[in-house]
Amino acid sequence: MTDHGVSRVDASYYEGRINEGGVFVSVDTVGAGVASEDAADVLYRSGGHTSTRAKVASA
Repeated sequence: MTDHGVSRVDASYYEGRINEGGVFVSVDTVGAGVASEDAADVLYRSGGHTSTRAKVASA
């Protein structure tokens, strides 16, 4: 993951979550034609999280 721009802290976090049965979702924002911040916000509002952005309850 770190070869693709994921920080070491987040990569370690994701590894632990994946090993617990979690799912990793990645978005090619250039190919999708959206700003990376917008994609991150959509994922976050849908229950996504990182090591530095805690999970929120989805409606």
